[in-house]
Amino acid sequence: MKFRPFDRMWDHIEIQKDLSDAAYFNALMYLGRMLMKVSVAALVAAVHDGRDRHQYRLKYRLVRNDGYGGWSAVLENILNGVTANYHYEGITGGDNEVYQLTKKTTAGDWQHQSVSLLANCMQVIAHPLPGSREKKIKAKE
Repeated sequence: MKFRPFDRMWDHIEIQKDLSDAAYFNALMYLGRMLMKVSVAALVAAVHDGRDRHQYRLKYRLVRNDGYGGWSAVLENILNGVTANYHYEGITGGDNEVYQLTKKTTAGDWQHQSVSLLANCMQVIAHPLPGSREKKIKAKE
């Protein structure tokens, strides 16, 4: 099943690619932001509201934040915070979304490889990473 906003964004990226490198970069950044927001919104929708109104609390934070850090904080709360215990059936365990985002990875996994390559890129442009002397590098840093 196709998602029309993604198709339209890819069309926009193709147009921007022909204009300039800066326009292409900005279009890719907008795509990343859109992917983050759609993913977080879907995970918020998968939280059972219940008596403690967890879903409402997360939506409240998303609507009233003033940057992308709020979206990241909500995602962290959904995956590892108190709200992690209130997901609907079918979204946790096995090969589902929440499991894929929270499982520990090994050196052969694509998640481990992508974070390692990003860390190498950051060191190439002379930006030291916090905790980069350790073996573990967190993706959110």
